[in-house]
Amino acid sequence: MEAKLQGISADIYSSYGMTETISHIAMRHVNNEVKHQDTYKAMPNVMFSKDDRNCLVIEAPLISDHPVVTNDIVDLISATEFKWLGRYDNIINSGGFKIFPETVEQKNKRNILLRIILLPKNKTMIWGNELYCMCRVMKKIILPLLTIYIWTKIC
Repeated sequence: MEAKLQGISADIYSSYGMTETISHIAMRHVNNEVKHQDTYKAMPNVMFSKDDRNCLVIEAPLISDHPVVTNDIVDLISATEFKWLGRYDNIINSGGFKIFPETVEQKNKRNILLRIILLPKNKTMIWGNELYCMCRVMKKIILPLLTIYIWTKIC
């Protein structure tokens, strides 16, 4: 959807908010390649931190008397900026690698070579969570290169 918004001259934003915060507490610019951002920036009087799970913790004293702990895993850029990676509930830990289905999906949206679909995980003694990946090849590609390409898109 964001790709379709690039040609629009008006500024378009994606907001981050939840029921517990009553309103939107962060914004990110989604159109115009010069202004496009992958990170959310806090609204005034809102601060961010992370808990031990790397999940976003929101401090917004005008909205709540106590910090709001989310299940959203983030890359914390600063106390007022973060990049959303995925949901703690959905994380797949396979062979020591943390894989976020949402991130794979986002990376794959612009892919013209193949479509990657993550299938349900199984617990194994060796890998922890085993991840099945179904691919639909859109163009001819050499098999070893396909394996490398999929690995770079997932991890």
